[in-house]
Amino acid sequence: MAELLVKNLFHVHDKCNGHASTTVKDVVEYSIKNGYKKIVYTEHCPLLDNGKLFRPSIDDIKQMRLEISRLQLKYKNQIEIYFGYEAEYPKQHREYFQELAKSGLCDYMIFGNHFYGDMWGNFKFTARDVPTVEELDEYYEQTLSAFKSGLFSYFAHPDIWVAPYCHKYGWDDKAKELTQKLIDLAIEYDMPLGFNANGMHSPRDGFNYPSEYFWKMVANTKAKVLIEADAHHMKTLSVEWMNNTYNEAVKFGLKDLIVDDIPLKLFPISQKIKGAIFDLDGVLTETSELHYQAWKEILSKYNISLTREINEQVKGLARKDTLIKILEISNMLDKFSNEELDKICALKNDKYLELLKTLSPKDANPNIVDLLTILKAKKIKIALASSSKNAPLILKKIELYDFFDYIADPTQVKRSKPAPDIYLHAAQGINIRPNECIGFEDALMGVHGLNDANIFSVCINQNKDIQQISSIAFNTTKDIDFYRIEEKFNGR
Repeated sequence: MAELLVKNLFHVHDKCNGHASTTVKDVVEYSIKNGYKKIVYTEHCPLLDNGKLFRPSIDDIKQMRLEISRLQLKYKNQIEIYFGYEAEYPKQHREYFQELAKSGLCDYMIFGNHFYGDMWGNFKFTARDVPTVEELDEYYEQTLSAFKSGLFSYFAHPDIWVAPYCHKYGWDDKAKELTQKLIDLAIEYDMPLGFNANGMHSPRDGFNYPSEYFWKMVANTKAKVLIEADAHHMKTLSVEWMNNTYNEAVKFGLKDLIVDDIPLKLFPISQKIKGAIFDLDGVLTETSELHYQAWKEILSKYNISLTREINEQVKGLARKDTLIKILEISNMLDKFSNEELDKICALKNDKYLELLKTLSPKDANPNIVDLLTILKAKKIKIALASSSKNAPLILKKIELYDFFDYIADPTQVKRSKPAPDIYLHAAQGINIRPNECIGFEDALMGVHGLNDANIFSVCINQNKDIQQISSIAFNTTKDIDFYRIEEKFNGR
């Protein structure tokens, strides 16, 4: 294996942006195989007009984040993987970019200025179009505003403008002036400058980025230089290509200025949710039908009819509480002793365990594995708050057990649902304050319990009455959007 002169891959793109060919899986597996230590994804940020500017949509970004989350978990002991945006900061739309930083979809941003003018109106490409002197001044002002904002971790391809301008006007006083001003800003704001491997695909004529003229001015300063891949294709992040880029930087006199790694300016907004608490039946899997079938069969032996309407009224209750409620509705509670109630509960549980043998991973509800994967990747603690004493067995059968940091024991709380006790017990089990948790429930009593525990309630039910008392609601698990939850949670 060739020696790695660049150990961390900063500035990596994905094919979802419409002009790259790399996939997350290919990049991660290649990076591990070749000894890279870190991958810092910085995908082009979504814009209001994605088609015109070849940008990913919000849905594209969510899918990319999910794939990254899966691989973060799979390879957590082999490589570090991060996700953020490469973004501009034009004066016409600064609020939009500030909101992107709060969205929870990206964890950091790097500054990469691809346009002169209004990105949603009349504009020129910095890498292609010849700028006027006024547009170069605008480029500087946008850079200054970006640095002042504190949003950006480093300055990508700061010399992207050089070739179009200097191919027409040469390395004139204006080019030198702007270069010096950009260098001075980078030093003042401690902003590393990205020496760009993607630009190495262009002929080495001194002007195409990485521009020899630009970087030889940097070499005489104390600016920090970061070798960045800007990889849109696998060739660019190859060890050979990155090593050649490093050697080009050394040739320009930058060896003593090169930093191998930088601290990312992570946005704290994505860290507000610290815990997630789940009900089991109706949320993670649909064992409620198995409960119904087990109760129906056992109760029929005692000439008790269990309708689906009655079954809806007892969802979420503990086993004995369920039986008592059914008997109360049927006006038969006084006909059974406490010992007989315990016997019926035991028979029901035996039948239920028999039915559970049919459970498999395919019985996890749609989107649940993806949701748990995102939570794990975000280092959000996960707990189960179910009234079922069979919860650990069920989680193992549907292969979700390893996602959970804590499983609340329903026998350890005094009051069952709708009391908040089991949710508070779950929050305590993951050592997170209730108001820093989100909770997922499908039943009315469960949502009441979450609300009483001061936990942000996520309802999974089409019933409008239940949805109205929830913090946020989705009709089915397939509809759950974590980033909508995060945005609503953070905006409380």
